[in-house]
Parts: sequence; C-alpha cells; structure tokens
Amino acid sequence: MPVWIDPAQPLAPWRVAAHTDPPRSGLLSAAHLHWRAVEDYWFAISARTGGWVIATDDERHRITEALGFDIADAECPALVRDFWRRGLLEVDGDNVVAGADWASAIDETRSYYGLVLILNSGCNLACTYCYLGHSAPERRNDIDREIAEAAIIAALDRPEPQVIFDFGEISAATALFYELAAFAEQSAAARGKTMRIAIQTNATTLNDRLISYLVEREAIVGVSIDGPADIHDLARPTRSGRGSHRSAVAALQRCRAAGLDYHLIVTVGAHNVSAAANVLDEIAALQPKTFLCKPILAHGEASTGWKDVGATSTDIAAFLADSVRRAAHDGLRMLDQSATKFLGRMVGESSGWRESCTSRDCGSGRNMHVLSARGEVHACPRFVEPGAGHRVTPQTVDLVLQRKIELVDEGLHQKPATCAGCPWLRSCGGGCTLSGDPESTPLPDPHCVSYMAQHEAIVDNLLPALISGRLPIDGPLAGARLRVSVDAPAAERVRRS
Repeated sequence: MPVWIDPAQPLAPWRVAAHTDPPRSGLLSAAHLHWRAVEDYWFAISARTGGWVIATDDERHRITEALGFDIADAECPALVRDFWRRGLLEVDGDNVVAGADWASAIDETRSYYGLVLILNSGCNLACTYCYLGHSAPERRNDIDREIAEAAIIAALDRPEPQVIFDFGEISAATALFYELAAFAEQSAAARGKTMRIAIQTNATTLNDRLISYLVEREAIVGVSIDGPADIHDLARPTRSGRGSHRSAVAALQRCRAAGLDYHLIVTVGAHNVSAAANVLDEIAALQPKTFLCKPILAHGEASTGWKDVGATSTDIAAFLADSVRRAAHDGLRMLDQSATKFLGRMVGESSGWRESCTSRDCGSGRNMHVLSARGEVHACPRFVEPGAGHRVTPQTVDLVLQRKIELVDEGLHQKPATCAGCPWLRSCGGGCTLSGDPESTPLPDPHCVSYMAQHEAIVDNLLPALISGRLPIDGPLAGARLRVSVDAPAAERVRRS
C-alpha cells in the first residue's frame, strides 16, 4: 500500500487532486518519475508535479508494468488511482494538477504585507560578514524620518489585511525604533488596520524595558547567534573587538523569563561551517521558537574578505544536511526554517509557501519591500547594497510600495533552465529570485547544491522517522496525518531486491 502524508491545510491544487479520479481510458505514462531507494522501500517523486509516495518493490513493479497501456486495462486500479492523485502518473499526457494555477494558489497563502525599515546604516557590532558595512551607529546615519513615515502610511494603504513592520537591527537606533513603532501603531489604528512589529537584532541592547515593550505587542523577535561563544565571537565582535555572545545569550535568557518567544538566525560561513554539531547544540540549548541557518553571501564586508569568511557551497550543503539529520533524531523542533518550508511544500502544506523564500515565487518586491537608511527601496532584506535600490522621497515612496514602480523584473521569477527535470523543483521553487543578473535572466541559485542536500536528507532521514512513527508528526506539520490507501491490495512490505 503506498504511503504519504496528508497536510492539514493543503495548497489548492493538492486539495482538489486528493478527490479527483483518473480518466477511465487513455494511455498511462509516468509524470517524469524519479525513484530513490530509501531503507527498505522506494521513494517515488514526480519532477513535474512534486507529488510523491512511499512504495514497495511490488508496487513499483506493478505501476511500471501498467505504463504504456490503456488505464482501463490496468490490473491494479486502486494503486493507479493513488499514484494518479499524487501526481505521479499521466493519462494521455495530462496529470492530476495539469493546468493548475500554482502562482495564484501560492498568492492565496499570503495574508500580510511586510515592510522592512533599516533604521540606521551603522551598527554597534563589526561582524566580519555584515552586508551593511561597518559604519558607526550615529544619528546622522539614521533613516530619514519623513520618508520612513511616508513608507509606513503607504504600507498601511496596501490591500493585505495585515502589515508586519520589521524594524531590523534596532540596536543602532533604539530611540528611533520607539518613535516609528508608535507612529505605525497610531496610523494603523486610525485606518482600522491590523499590524505587527518585528525586529532582527544582535540582542546586545535588549534591556528589560525593551523586552517588556515587545512582550506587550507580541512582537516577532529575531536574534543572530552563530554558535557557542568560541565560534560566535569570531565573526560577531563589538566595534572594540570584544565578543558579543555573552550579552546576546543573557538577553535571550531575559526574553525567555519574560515569556517573549524568539527566532534565532545562524549565518553559516568559515567560522562555523565545519562545526554543525556544536552550533546545533547551542541552538537546542537556547530553545528558540524557530531558527534559520542561512548561507553567507558575498556582499558587503564579506565580499572584500571572502577568502577569510566565505564558505564553499559544498561545505554549506553538508552543514545544512547535518541540520536535517539532527531533526530526524531530535524532532521537528530542530528543523531549521528553510528545511521546514521544503518539507511543508513536499507534503503539500499551504503554510510552506506563506513565506516563499526560497523560491522564484517569493514575495520580494511584491508583498515585501525594504527601505534602507539611505533612502533606497529594495526588494529583499538580504540584497540591500548601497546604490542598488530605487531612491525615493516622501512623495514617491508610495509608488514603489504600491507597485506602480516594479523593482524585480518578471523574468527573474521564471525558473532557470538548469532546473528542468529536478525532482525537487516544485518544493525548492527554483531557488532565489534575486540570483539573476542585471539583464533580467533567471540564473541558477549558487546554493542549489545546499537545497538538494536538504531535500535528500529529508527523504533519506526525516521521512522514514515520521512514517515509521519514530518521530511524531507535529510542529510545522501539526494536523497532518499519515495516509495509507485503505483499499489498495493488502500486501506485506518487502525489501528492495
């Protein structure tokens, strides 16, 4: 009997597919199937649809035998129906999700608009890989107040029912954060609009007053932690050269005591890429609500010191695969956000697409914009190099945020040609949209090998743990259930030959 996981909230095409029977007649063919041997079974996935099942030797044999013949003559109709509903078979060249509007289905999962405001171009740390540079956190480097307020108003005038205002690294401009957050709250209340505050911080200035403020607003808090002190402090020193780990961890302890959830962000580079176990031990000890391991980018300070701070795509892939394997042992709480999205998308869970990074369907320049301290609007907070954005004034910022001026050429949202035939394309989404070139050509994401490694670890390590019951189907998959076709022939599971 083929086995898969049914999501709690399926993406629209899969919701329809689950109840769609195949045509009664027509030539049966495979939907570009890939078979992967895992433990004592076969993992079958379609490169065209992303649908998958776990199958036995016998089931693979019977499906293979049915290909090339009329579906009406299939000797295993229940098995064919299951493979059809899972997007693994085609009849006369069409599969169960042929013609589905994937872009609209993904758009339906997005219920908010995100505006990131980089309050100051400086920082109180001097991280070796910082993409913003090492300017001092002086008031003259603050964002223009008038432009920021105009951007907040423009964001609230968007059609989405909720706006998330992400004030970025607030340690460089805490006073301005309070002022602009208050302005956003007052403006949202006047419009009857729902909003939420978010920050991304090194946590060195998270004092009790600020934590209480964030708790009252149920704010989203992201904190950068690159591992234990001996690793973290190599890459994230203060401007005077001291380590920042102790103060960051102390702040996290205060957050936990106050009941403030936080999300941890790990930048994977030369300083920690060979120490995945140590980094993950630190993450586990700090008990975040969620965490993200993101590869270092050759931007800002990292671009000039890449030889010392960079890491190869192969080494980063090994780190991220180790992270998935750790989750297969310890539970889904130890699955980082990128792998969590990939898993959710593989299962067909709509929440896997709600925040569509990484994919060519991402919201960069669509339902998310970034206003830098230099007065430029960018499409993504990871790509904010000075001079690369669209410079705005208080009078013109709404033109960009309301998408009357587009920042990302539609060509960049297309999947690169090199993605054709990849079994992970539907869940990976083709990688980062902004890895394209100035000529608007969708280029392969340089971290493609990492995404492949994560998917392979999910299939080889995580799915077996979930399907066997060694791990509960909970956390990001809460409400999902293991599905075994109830009316397929009752056959004993057999090991692969």
